[in-house]
Amino acid sequence: DSSGPGIIAGPLDVYGLTHLHDDTTVSGSVHLLSALDLNGAATIGGNIYLPATTANSGGIYIEGNRTLHAYSDYSFFAGKNAGNFTSNGCGNTGFGDSALTNVASGILNVAVGHSALHDLTNGDRNTALGNGALENLVDGSNNTAIGDNALVNAF
Repeated sequence: DSSGPGIIAGPLDVYGLTHLHDDTTVSGSVHLLSALDLNGAATIGGNIYLPATTANSGGIYIEGNRTLHAYSDYSFFAGKNAGNFTSNGCGNTGFGDSALTNVASGILNVAVGHSALHDLTNGDRNTALGNGALENLVDGSNNTAIGDNALVNAF
């Protein structure tokens, strides 16, 4: 537990909850085997390596909401509650709050915008660009919707 400015040199293995406050500099490798609480800004001068995304690891949360993760093969999600941790689909990409939130076994879908393809569960090869685009599509395939609420209730 570091409570003031300081420098930690060399490799650092962290096994319990660690709190870093103010201006603490760590030079060298840091291996976190538990939680890290950063109270303030963090500057990373190198790479961040996360494990493969599972329901319990490999994701980034903001205010308790999953925000950035790569759950499911070849898939990537960015945005508050985008994607989920139960899908067995692959090749899905969701950007925006609640984009592709309910995807279960769909493959090769792209959703960009708040709630784009929100209700999709099993459809394949859909593209939704825009707030609410194809939001209520549940089981369709090979659809393209571009624009605010484009085809929101078409299916």
